[in-house]
Formats: sequence, C-alpha cells, structure tokens
Amino acid sequence: MKKKLKILSILILFLSMVVYLHYLNKNKGYVKIENSGTDIANSNLEEGLTKFTNVEYQSTTSNNKKYTTKGESAYFKNNNPNLIQINGVYSFTNLKDGSILKIKSDKANYFKMTKNVFYIGNVIITNLDKKITSNEARYIPEKSIIELDGNIIMTSPDSKIIGDQAKLNTVTNEIEIFMESKSDKVYGQRKQQK
Repeated sequence: MKKKLKILSILILFLSMVVYLHYLNKNKGYVKIENSGTDIANSNLEEGLTKFTNVEYQSTTSNNKKYTTKGESAYFKNNNPNLIQINGVYSFTNLKDGSILKIKSDKANYFKMTKNVFYIGNVIITNLDKKITSNEARYIPEKSIIELDGNIIMTSPDSKIIGDQAKLNTVTNEIEIFMESKSDKVYGQRKQQK
C-alpha cells in the first residue's frame, strides 16, 4: 500500500511538472508592439528618468517668506534626483507691500537641496504695473534675490529700462539694472505725461 502511494505521488508530481513546463513554454511573457508610426529608437523616451505632471515646490526664505514654484510637467534623472527639470513654469511670492511677484518661463531647473530655481527661456516677471523680461533668471532663496541675465527690459506705464543684467529683491521689490561692460550704459526712457 505504501509503495502504491509513493508511485502515485511521483506520478502526480511528474504530471504537474509536465503541465507547468508546457504552459511556461507556451507563454514566455512578451509585449507585442505594433507599429504606430512612432520610431521608438528615435523617440524622446529615455531610460533612467522619472517623469510627473502638475508639480509644485515650496520653500521658505530666511525671513519666513513662502516662495512657490509650479510646473506643467517635470522629470529628473534617477542618478541625479537633486536636479528637477520643469516645463511650463510659474512661480510666485508675496512681497512686503502685500502684492504678488509672479515669474513665468518656458523651463526651469529646480535644485532640491538649495531650493534654487534657474529659469530658462522667455522669463517674464510681473508685479503690480511693472513687467520685466529676460532670457534667464536665477532665484537664490538664502539671499532673497532673483538675478536676471540677457536682454533685460523693464516696463511700467511711464518708463522703459533696458540692460544686460539685473538683481531683484524678492522681499522689497527693489531692482538694480546694469550692463556687463563698464563702458556701456543702461538705457532708460520716460514716457511723456498726457
């Protein structure tokens, strides 16, 4: 009786293995990719990236002012998670006078460790009736300043100022505009009162 039970157990084990190996061999696990007109080798998909949408980062300056940066989409490379690259960027903070300073740009690099933000492309800063445009800008929270670079144009209802570089205090809203070359001068124009 024990011998028959052993043989039956071995037979059941053998049949179980045959069935298991049959189904394992039949479905090896694959993904079928149909040609959708996209060349996968030349697409923008990269390995080692983490992507996400509708992002928001907040930092607090040394004088307890909150600075918020939002983006439509963002990603970071898995080997460097400190640097977050953001697209469709919008930042804002409240100034000492209660008004809101707003910053928009095409892209930005957000550094998680320092909370610095490097704005790239079509930078537009607005507050009340003033508008400043530039090629690039860097927000430095420990100094509460934004440094602007390239094609600085500041406009208000009664004036226009053009320079190469600028420093904007994000607490007081004071701005300094200057030229890279000491021999060049900042250009300013005051509009005539009607």
